[in-house]
Amino acid sequence: MHLSEIIALRTVPAAALCLGLTQRCPLNCRHCSTNSTLGAADYSQAPFRRIVGTFTEECHPELVVMSGGEALLKAELVRWVGEASRRVGTSTQLISGMYFARERRTPPAVRRAIDAVDHLSASIDVFHEEEVSRADVLRVLREYADEGKDLSVHLVGLDDEDPYLTEAIADIREQLGDRVPIAVNHVGSLGRAAEWLDAPGPVPPWRSGPEPCMLASWPLVRYDGAVLACCKQEVVDMPVVPEHLLLGHAGVDDWETIRSRTLSRDLLRAIRVVGPRSVRPEAEGSVCGYCETCYGLGGDPAARRSAEKLMARPTMTLVERTAERMLREAGPEHFVRTYASPRFADLITIGGLAAGSGGGGGGGDNG
Repeated sequence: MHLSEIIALRTVPAAALCLGLTQRCPLNCRHCSTNSTLGAADYSQAPFRRIVGTFTEECHPELVVMSGGEALLKAELVRWVGEASRRVGTSTQLISGMYFARERRTPPAVRRAIDAVDHLSASIDVFHEEEVSRADVLRVLREYADEGKDLSVHLVGLDDEDPYLTEAIADIREQLGDRVPIAVNHVGSLGRAAEWLDAPGPVPPWRSGPEPCMLASWPLVRYDGAVLACCKQEVVDMPVVPEHLLLGHAGVDDWETIRSRTLSRDLLRAIRVVGPRSVRPEAEGSVCGYCETCYGLGGDPAARRSAEKLMARPTMTLVERTAERMLREAGPEHFVRTYASPRFADLITIGGLAAGSGGGGGGGDNG
């Protein structure tokens, strides 16, 4: 599964399920948004195994994305999820900091885990390079590319003008022979980066009209098994998640239930179609930011009633379908330009589908 196909699914509600398998990581990168350490709490694997075990050939997500921390610290769990997902027709993506590349030989358990997933995404940036050399990561990726493995590089810089990005992109493309797509993102003021990176500037002025949210499409199972409707790290870190962003628990709820809640809750539907600030129009002119407005909606009865009234309109089902179709037709590069790097968005198509093809974003009927 090519990276552009994965990103094409990003705007399709319930097309994928994200699994944050662990908050533990053997690396200590200075920019880590999850604040992961090797000494972080180690939660049970049972909720992840349970919810994946509820996938069926008739009802399954198109994709499962596994991350951490360092997901490969749970190599046996990664292998099991990959094999169980494949049996019912679900593809898998694994995101790794590639700590094992420091050794000349990949540990057997790690190798089995990588073999079991459909797509391996490797993190490379100036901060990772303090822990694992770029040369070692590219050496391992070259070996997998030679075997025909679907791969991608997740590259992070301070911003699109960071000279590190230009240099690293040229090196990656040369070393891997333009066979591996690159997703470029920017460091956020989260986790350990919040200690040294300037916080975001003032809240941008209120913008009239719909502001659809594409980040409320894929449910995420947090380290402790809680299932969230939003993948933003701020939400993952919340000790008490706003009720409209809490979909259930993987130790109790099956995939069909989580999928149904994702697709049917009026407040989530409204957030995806018109955005949180349009759900609460009386807040127009507020200095509260886009995401901060969303976080406050769950406990707001007026917002809930507004969303229910909006989504009950006979035309809204058509609006939803039209919005999803337009986003698919805009292509995966549109998502990257919106939420990551505008300058380098086209790099996600290296070695694969033509830009804007829409890839595998075909509506999520199984998802």
